[in-house]
Amino acid sequence: MDLVRTPGLLIACALFASGAAAQLDEPMELGHGPDPDCVTEVHASLGDTPPREETPAIELPEGRAIAALDARACHALLRQHEIAFTPLPDTEGVAIPVRADARQQAVADSLGCPAGLLEPLYAEIRDLLRGISLVKELSPRSLDYISSFGERMSVRCIADFFSREGLAADAHDVWDLGFVTDSRFGRARPVPGWEEKARAAVAALPEDRVPVVTGFVGKNAAGEITTVGRNGSDLTCTLLAAALEADEAQIWTDTDGVMTADPSVVSGARNIPHMRFDEAAELAYFGSRVLHPSTLLPALDAKIPVRVLNTNRPAHPGTVIADLGPENPERVTSIAYKERQTVVKVASTRMFGESGFLARVFEVLARHEVIVDVVTTSEVSVSLTPGPRGGGT
Repeated sequence: MDLVRTPGLLIACALFASGAAAQLDEPMELGHGPDPDCVTEVHASLGDTPPREETPAIELPEGRAIAALDARACHALLRQHEIAFTPLPDTEGVAIPVRADARQQAVADSLGCPAGLLEPLYAEIRDLLRGISLVKELSPRSLDYISSFGERMSVRCIADFFSREGLAADAHDVWDLGFVTDSRFGRARPVPGWEEKARAAVAALPEDRVPVVTGFVGKNAAGEITTVGRNGSDLTCTLLAAALEADEAQIWTDTDGVMTADPSVVSGARNIPHMRFDEAAELAYFGSRVLHPSTLLPALDAKIPVRVLNTNRPAHPGTVIADLGPENPERVTSIAYKERQTVVKVASTRMFGESGFLARVFEVLARHEVIVDVVTTSEVSVSLTPGPRGGGT
């Protein structure tokens, strides 16, 4: 869940499409840090830890307690679009996501939501999958459309739950608050000028109600649903923080901030209290599990510190990532790694002593929108590891 706090305003962004769910072992105080004006994203990697039987409380700075979504609910919401791709055939042979509906409705029922709260979205899913089944084609545009339903269902469940728990809330799709993107389905980015529209839209919302806003998704100028890419919830968090001129962006995960190594691999991994943006960006790009590679760019441009905190240990100070900060006394800040990498080797005797050979190699890669992670060269060969095509994740 992301929480955007500006003076007199709290926006909660349900960003479960990141492949995560919050499991809190103790109450978490929103607005952790020196200033309550912040944007907060909460997520924790789904692992072998069984879901908690109780829904933990979240303590607001004003002392009001509200309930966080149970981990099981987060997990079911996350997998909504994946389940929808394993539908059951109806009597006419057209795919209908019966199991997806049942799973999602079980989540809504466990939260006490009204029976018909999500029915309009269920009907929309059925219509969409019927069309996909009939044409037997799944385009990137259709994939983004169906991937959006987990977010949209999440915010409606959360807003309804908050309201019944005494915290007046409304669900909003982020495109209704000015988040307009380009048309690069699966890896969309907001168009220039969206920030002013977002500020105006947020300013027009009632101050006494909590807007619960979708993350991960958007719409292009034609009104077609887009997504910012897998694990893009962190990016949405910092984009909103920059647009709303927040004082801080918070990312709540399942580790004590950014670590010296992956704690699931290295048992002695330690917390890094302070990092510079360039260090954190390098770690994110080269495999750090804590941050999305593009997350830090909006915060860096807006000079907004990013604080990475642990949902399971909310009292831990975590890691503060800022433009300026104390120098790291260690010679090596952290070690990150990537799995399932491909190495491409280009060898040619024509490369020996010839200028422009590498330029021609990279021109071909650029034409196919291939991002290069690492490159090494010798006199007669060049080896490289390609990143995701078009900068996706």
